[in-house]
Amino acid sequence: MAGRPTQGGEAGAFGGDAGEATQAGAAGAGDPPPLTECGASTPLTTNVERCASGNLHRPLATACPTEPRDDALGFGGSAGIDDCEDTLGCRLVRDDCTLDTDCGDDEYCIRSTVPSSDERVDIEHRCLAACRTDADCAQGQLCACETVQRNSTRGRIELGFCRTANCSVDDDCGPGHLCQARQVITSDRRLSSWREWSFYCQDERDECAVPQDCPPLVRDDECSTAVRVCEYSLANERWECAAEPAGGWDDSC
Repeated sequence: MAGRPTQGGEAGAFGGDAGEATQAGAAGAGDPPPLTECGASTPLTTNVERCASGNLHRPLATACPTEPRDDALGFGGSAGIDDCEDTLGCRLVRDDCTLDTDCGDDEYCIRSTVPSSDERVDIEHRCLAACRTDADCAQGQLCACETVQRNSTRGRIELGFCRTANCSVDDDCGPGHLCQARQVITSDRRLSSWREWSFYCQDERDECAVPQDCPPLVRDDECSTAVRVCEYSLANERWECAAEPAGGWDDSC
């Protein structure tokens, strides 16, 4: 069995011997079908790539870009305001900031939309601290470059955020294995889903590599919801097909 990467003593470092990993061979009689392979990989952000199969993984620990903080609103001063009082189309559920300068040092005011239990879109304005390298993060974390929406201008920017991980780059996980992020495939936007990346090594004991490797979870009621989830089990230290969506089923249809 391949050894697990051990976390190093320095903040954000992942040291130790990843051990030897075996490549998937020909499936014998009664063996499960082979897991989906990565295929061609293309950059998604500065240090995260997307496989042709859909996997998100981290090949390099490249430093993330930084952005000057905004102290004024774009689009004639209206960009940072979400007026949801007179419309059924949105609901402002968190309003911690309008400008980057409303936040602490090295923080940005980020706008995000989240699934809701009705037809409206839930909107959040949150102060989020940015990082540049893994050294800026705590032990057991890495600095993942992600594309987010700045509230003050509504423009898309790339920043680094500290995310839970048991690896730093693909090479920590052994030959043929990725340091990959959790994914969900769902037909219902109202289901609780992942909102933050977390990265874990693939292993030869994994049940799945991508959600497509998992059987659909179908809720047998009027919701008629199907969802596929491949997530990392901390208890079993491998990627497994989830028994239900993260956070459970949404009772509102």
